[in-house]
Amino acid sequence: MMQLLELRLMPYTACMDTEKAIQLLRDEKVFPSEDVLVGAAGTYYGVYREYVDLLLDRGISVDWRYYRDGRAWLGKAVKGTRTVCWISLWEGFFRVSFYIAMRLRGEFGKLAINEELLDRAMRQPPVGKLLPIVVEVTGRQQAADLMEIVAFKLNFK
Repeated sequence: MMQLLELRLMPYTACMDTEKAIQLLRDEKVFPSEDVLVGAAGTYYGVYREYVDLLLDRGISVDWRYYRDGRAWLGKAVKGTRTVCWISLWEGFFRVSFYIAMRLRGEFGKLAINEELLDRAMRQPPVGKLLPIVVEVTGRQQAADLMEIVAFKLNFK
């Protein structure tokens, strides 16, 4: 279900030409082992790995599961029983999707993150009672913003 939400929201969250982007890891029979992730991500694997390592340093694990509704593998980042974010690999970038309670929108608006990302997130229409924040990660410079959002997710329920 999460994958369908991401696809529907893509025009609102595009920070590059993602409408034509191709999602990777679509074969249900091929588990995204580290070797598969290296091959799929290619040039941006290092950025992906650094992000996952930052999550691991904060006690957040990433479990890959195949979701039939979206017909793709998604990385579910969890701390305990709490879902922090979802990760998907695309041709040329990886996508990190966060969902925060709409009641926290004002607090989220105070984060010290990239202004364009913050503005785009604040203009997102809600999905039920949740505000979707979707980031297409193309470089290391985005890691600080991602970790700021992770900290926000962990500090607020």
